[in-house]
Amino acid sequence: MVDPDLPPEQVEELVRRNGAPSLGRIGLCWLLPEEWSHVRWFGAGPGEAYPDSRQAARIGMFHATVEEMQTPYVRPQDNGNRAEVRWAEVTDHDGSGIRVAGDPVFNLATRRWSDRSLAEARHQIDLTAEPMVYLYTDHAVQGLGSGAVGPGVLPQHRLEVRPAEFALILTALPAHAQGRPDRAARAVQRPGDLTLRRSSRQADGRRLLTHGETCSAPTG
Repeated sequence: MVDPDLPPEQVEELVRRNGAPSLGRIGLCWLLPEEWSHVRWFGAGPGEAYPDSRQAARIGMFHATVEEMQTPYVRPQDNGNRAEVRWAEVTDHDGSGIRVAGDPVFNLATRRWSDRSLAEARHQIDLTAEPMVYLYTDHAVQGLGSGAVGPGVLPQHRLEVRPAEFALILTALPAHAQGRPDRAARAVQRPGDLTLRRSSRQADGRRLLTHGETCSAPTG
């Protein structure tokens, strides 16, 4: 449905968007050690937030485990996105991990299974945790829509195929001294931040960093 009171140029733009190819997300996927199960972030929360579903979210500082970041829909589907994140830390029990800062903000999600596993699952019991954590740091994500009981994603919330450029600042976090000093010492030997800039002229949602690239910078 299109509001009949909209100016003709806006109606034309909505019709164009409705027929344009769309993506689930534009961003990066990182493969992290499975023990990095604690997530702390400053952004929208405490629950998930998407472009067309975020009225219950507020801006603040929140903490959750990777498991708590999930929204267990009856039919598995993309879920758990946190919007407008200024920074996030993903760490193990001792505080060792990675800090990601936006320039200025990004979308955050973590889970223990891949997008392919999520798409192939028909029930929650079909999802099997993998020996790693998938960290998603996205420049943009598509809306959810309500295809199960109504219309799909509205044109204004569709994520079109388009060039994208964004920046993230990565910082390795050492373990707390009282936890595992040997690991903390190794981490401190390699201090400093890494600014990652990513540009894509054909952002198809699948151009992610290779495993080696994702792991080399944050793990130390």
